Amino acid sequence: ASVGKNTSLEQPYILEPDLVNIGNDCVLEFETQLNTSEIKKGILEFRQVIIGDRVKIGVRSVLLGGTKVGEGCEILAKSALDLNTSFGENMMIQGAPAKVAGNTNGEVWQVKTGCSLAC
Repeated sequence: ASVGKNTSLEQPYILEPDLVNIGNDCVLEFETQLNTSEIKKGILEFRQVIIGDRVKIGVRSVLLGGTKVGEGCEILAKSALDLNTSFGENMMIQGAPAKVAGNTNGEVWQVKTGCSLAC
């Protein structure tokens, strides 16, 4: 498990932190859930959650096991990324189940020291 430099975690729920990798310059807003496990046919299964650099995850969004989010993505509030879902770079993602809603156009936003929001 790892959390990159300049990443802001605003009270997320991370159920199995050893299976979560978060890149540099990310923001996980309030009550984001990273859930790496599920019970399938009575068997507990685990999958990684991988978040690239410069990713912003909106309030109360949920990422399930096997999720991979590419660099520069923004996941809008209350979105749900289903099991084994992958998104490429610079995508605007929203909905439940989550779908590509647009492109971030590679816009770079930064987390400033002492700031818990994308500033």
